[in-house]
Amino acid sequence: MDLITKTPIWVYPLFIGLFFLGMQQRKDRNVPIAMAFLFPVLMFLYSAYESTNLIQLRLQSITLWTVGFAVAWFVNDRFFLSKEISYSKITGKFFIPGSIIPFILIMAIFTSKYIQGAIQALYPDTLKTTAYISAYTLLNGVFCSVFLSRILHYLKTIRRYMSEEFDIVDNEA
Repeated sequence: MDLITKTPIWVYPLFIGLFFLGMQQRKDRNVPIAMAFLFPVLMFLYSAYESTNLIQLRLQSITLWTVGFAVAWFVNDRFFLSKEISYSKITGKFFIPGSIIPFILIMAIFTSKYIQGAIQALYPDTLKTTAYISAYTLLNGVFCSVFLSRILHYLKTIRRYMSEEFDIVDNEA
């Protein structure tokens, strides 16, 4: 109960906003190129920044980050990156089919940051333990991989649709 009562008030509107943002991702949408890249680029940079702060050049941390990155890359590429994403040269927008995966990712990031904040407030010494650093480094490797693979998937999609075989593709119907 302490955890809920001691949670800063601003966390609740943030959670609600992220919840609804994630729910919107379940619907098919046409997204301008800048908006499609904005969230993955910002979150990749944030995850990479957090990772470099946690790793502190320890072999174990670097190894766990790499394992998390590689496993997430493989799973994301094989199962979660939509092959149905298309790009319109005419409108400069991506057609992104709805999916529950962005909602899960948004909630996972929120939850991990919430847990980190709670541990920092209630048990600050835990943040220095090998177990915590290992788990959080692994998770950051996963997040970095997911965002980087999304960025590269968008770039491949643009390149594919800019080639001659896809002269006119427009999903703004």
